[in-house]
Amino acid sequence: MSMKNVQSKETILDQEQTLKNTLAVFRDMTKYSNILFIFLLSTVIVSMINAVFALLPDYISKIGFSSSANGGIFMIYSFVGGIIATQSYRLIKYSFRSLVTIISVILGLGIIFQVQSNKYIFLIGIGLLYIVEDIIDPIIMQILNKWVEDKSRATFISGLSFLTSLITMIINPLIGLIIMKYGTISMLVSSSIITILVIIIFYVVILRAGVTKDE
Repeated sequence: MSMKNVQSKETILDQEQTLKNTLAVFRDMTKYSNILFIFLLSTVIVSMINAVFALLPDYISKIGFSSSANGGIFMIYSFVGGIIATQSYRLIKYSFRSLVTIISVILGLGIIFQVQSNKYIFLIGIGLLYIVEDIIDPIIMQILNKWVEDKSRATFISGLSFLTSLITMIINPLIGLIIMKYGTISMLVSSSIITILVIIIFYVVILRAGVTKDE
């Protein structure tokens, strides 16, 4: 057997082992409610926010804001989100039930502001939606550092990123369709409501599965 064939065989074996290790990480994840719930929570929220905000700049321009103002608005969102992210780690001491409640309340308040006719109040509403991701990101990272082994963490984060991107791609055309048929406000309201319901369903299903976090 030539050296080239030996190297090729070793490469195939390494790839197979990597795949097995990856699948083992996600199989083990289903055994622990805290990790599984955080994985699902992050995937749903980040996918929804990414898909929604990919289409919002056009609408913000349509309601009377210039291109420069549009950029300034998102700069403010990023700045406020960054400040919130530096403090959101404090929420780690609360139970998942409290975390679900906080996120649901923020999304609910966002809906109330989004349906108002005043465009500045509307901006507050989508700002509340925007900061939800900044709230959960530091919490997720802290939970991963605490509960996921070092050798599995990179695989877990890669899988989380891949699934988030995949769901975002699936959601994007659906959101575009809702905007075309019912308008941007209806899209925002329906997206927030569906996200709240999905988060609650995940939480309840995990509880009923008997693998709850020790609160």
